[in-house]
Amino acid sequence: MIDLEVISDAATAAVALDPVRSRLLAELMKPASAATVASRVGLARQKVNYHLHALEHHKLVSVSEERLWGGLTERLLVASAASYVVSPNVLGPLAADPARTADRLSASYLIALGSRMVREVGDLWRSARKAGKRLGDAVARYGNPVQVAGRSRRVHTRTHRSDHQTRGAVSRRNHAWRPAAPGRAGRTSSAERHDREGVATHANQTDSKCRWVEMEFLVPGTPEQVWHAIATGPGMSSWFAGTTVEERVGGAIHFDFGGGVTSSGKVTEWQPPHRLVYEESGWSGEAPPLATEMVVTARSGGKCVVRMVHSLFTTDDQWDDQVEGFEAGWPAFVEVLRIYLGHFARSKAAAVRVSGPYPGSEAEAWKVLTNTLGLSGANVEERRVAQDGAPMFAGTIDRVHQDHNCRDVMIRLDQPGPGVALVGTYRWGDQTRAAVSLFFYGDAASGVAAQAEPQWTKWIETHFPG
Repeated sequence: MIDLEVISDAATAAVALDPVRSRLLAELMKPASAATVASRVGLARQKVNYHLHALEHHKLVSVSEERLWGGLTERLLVASAASYVVSPNVLGPLAADPARTADRLSASYLIALGSRMVREVGDLWRSARKAGKRLGDAVARYGNPVQVAGRSRRVHTRTHRSDHQTRGAVSRRNHAWRPAAPGRAGRTSSAERHDREGVATHANQTDSKCRWVEMEFLVPGTPEQVWHAIATGPGMSSWFAGTTVEERVGGAIHFDFGGGVTSSGKVTEWQPPHRLVYEESGWSGEAPPLATEMVVTARSGGKCVVRMVHSLFTTDDQWDDQVEGFEAGWPAFVEVLRIYLGHFARSKAAAVRVSGPYPGSEAEAWKVLTNTLGLSGANVEERRVAQDGAPMFAGTIDRVHQDHNCRDVMIRLDQPGPGVALVGTYRWGDQTRAAVSLFFYGDAASGVAAQAEPQWTKWIETHFPG
C-alpha cells in the first residue's frame, strides 16, 4: 500500500466514488477477507464480493495474502493506497485550466493552478513508480500567487530519459530568434514573462541528467487544426521555420531557419492530434542532445492549450543559462501562429526568411533595421509603409517587443499580399544578428514570396552582410 494514489481514469474514479465501494475501500486500509468486511458493513457477503471484484478490476484493491482453510482458499484484500485524489484528467476538456483565468491573483486561478499540479505531479509519480524510480522532492517557498504561477513547474523532476520522452519539449534552436548563448541570457522572472507576453513560461528545472524549461499558451482552433499547424511540415512552415516531417515514429524532422542555419532530428512519439516528440543531436556545435515535445489539449470556446518543453540531456551546468533563454523568442512566433490559426488555417502559405550579422551592439543593429525599413518608433495599431530603398511592404503594427535578449516588431501585412512580417535583432553567442521572416497566405502566396525573396536577400546583404 502506498500513502496516496492519484486517480486519472474516469471509470476508476466512478468506481471509487460509489458510496458503497468507497466505504469498502476505507475498511480495507488493513488486509481483510470479504467475509470480514461484510460483517463490518452489514451487507451480504455475495454483494460485498461483487463490489470487491469491481474494485480489484480497477486496481483499487489487491490481494495481500491467501490462506488455505481445508479445501478452500481465503483471500485477504487490501486497498492500493491509504488515501486518494481524483486527477482533473478525469474531466477531460472540462478540467480547470489556469490559462483560462485572466486574474492571476484570484481564488479561481489558484484553484486551477493547484488542479494542474495534481494532474502533472500525479502523472510524473505514476511514471516514476512504473520505472522503479523515486520521484525527487521539490520544495519551494512563494511570496505571492504570481510567483506560484511562474514557478509551479519546479516540481517536474526527471526520473530518467524515457520519462522525459513522455513529458518532452519543443526546442529553440539557432534560428531567427535564437536565445542567448550560455552566460549571455538575461534573467527575467517567469511571472513577468507570463503577464507581458501572454505565454506562460516556467522557470527552468535541473536534475543530475537534464536541464529543461516549459511554456504553454492558448490558441484558436480545434485539436486537429492546431496539430496540423504545430506537427506537420506544411503547418510549421506557415508560421515558424521551413519544416519537413516524416509523420511517423522514427521519421526524420528537418528545420531550415534561413541564412544556412538548419537542424535535424528524429520523431520519437507520434500521437495525432495531441502529442509529438522528437530529438535532435548536433543542433548547435557541441551542444548536448535536445528533446522536444508538443502537447495539444482541447479547451472550451474552440481553443486549445499548447504546451512546449525544452530539455537538454546534460550534467553540465554551463547550459543552465541556455535553457533559461530558450523561450526568449517564442512569444513572437506564438503571435504569428495565433494569426495563422485565427485567419488563415489550412490556407496555402509561403515564407521568406533572411538574416545577417552586424558588427556592433544589438541596440545599434535594431536602429539600423528599423530606420532602413521605416519602422523606427513603431507603435501597435499604426499603419506603416516601407521606407524608400527597402523591399515593398505595407501593413498594421501588431506587436512591438524589446528586452535584453531580443527586439522585434510584427506587422499584419496587406501588401504585397496578406500575411505577417516579423523583423528583429538578437544575440547569438558573441554575435549580433538581424532577421526578417515573412509569411504570405492565400492562393497567390507562392508567387508573392517568389517575388519578394530576391528583394529581401539583396536588402539583408546590403545592410547586414555575412
